[in-house]
Amino acid sequence: MNTIYSRQNTDIALGCQTSARYYYDKADLLDNFYWLGILTTIIFKMIWTNSIWVDYSLILWFLTTLFLDSYISQYTSKAAEFKQVFDEYVFGWKKEISQNTIKPVQILKSKNKTMFKTQMNHTGNDKPRGVKDWYEFVDDKENQQTALKKAIGENVYYDTSINTILLSILMISVLLTFVYFRDTTLTEYLKTVFLVMSSLSKKVITTVLKTLQVNKLNKEINLRLNLAKNEDDFREIQNIVFIKRQISGVTPSWIYFIKKNKITELAKITFSNTD
Repeated sequence: MNTIYSRQNTDIALGCQTSARYYYDKADLLDNFYWLGILTTIIFKMIWTNSIWVDYSLILWFLTTLFLDSYISQYTSKAAEFKQVFDEYVFGWKKEISQNTIKPVQILKSKNKTMFKTQMNHTGNDKPRGVKDWYEFVDDKENQQTALKKAIGENVYYDTSINTILLSILMISVLLTFVYFRDTTLTEYLKTVFLVMSSLSKKVITTVLKTLQVNKLNKEINLRLNLAKNEDDFREIQNIVFIKRQISGVTPSWIYFIKKNKITELAKITFSNTD
């Protein structure tokens, strides 16, 4: 028996995960609104090329995205904190979860009763998906070290798979801009991309850079997992996981929902060979 299997479905642990899901969902909602606003303003500009009001809307939206970035980052950091508390508890590093965490969880739960009930009673394979059995590849008979490797590795596996898809989509989008503007001069292309489409360019560039940063951290986590021998090693790895989780605007939920079942099938094969 290991603490991950025995603790991850306790009420307070599920409450922490649901609280993290609550804040990640808020960050995702704003991020999706961010992309929608970008695409909408660009479409307007393509339709009404010389409209001064569309130009004003582009400027206004660019300023709006600065506020959106701030809120997305705040919600992501808040979610990461709840996930860190959850992991430290289920990994057996803390005997109990403090009142400083329990109180915010209870407040959120009282205000979002339906969401919490659904999330806490559904697994990641149910519809709608929930947070029960979060570390689904951890077996009750596994020792603590094996369970820790699987749990941390599971997080990295999903991140890596989803971000690979995200980078592919972004790279294809960039290539399509070259095709679309193939008949313009380089100066006109740069003017369009960095002035007219400044919000889009900023979003794509920052998303790519953040995704590459997450991928770099994931590689370091995997490398350290292979070498981990004791609790101190796993704690150091978890600190990297926490840093990674605070990076906003990556690993979009819509890709997760579309590809989750396929990724899970591949993950089962991978983690069945973990010993």
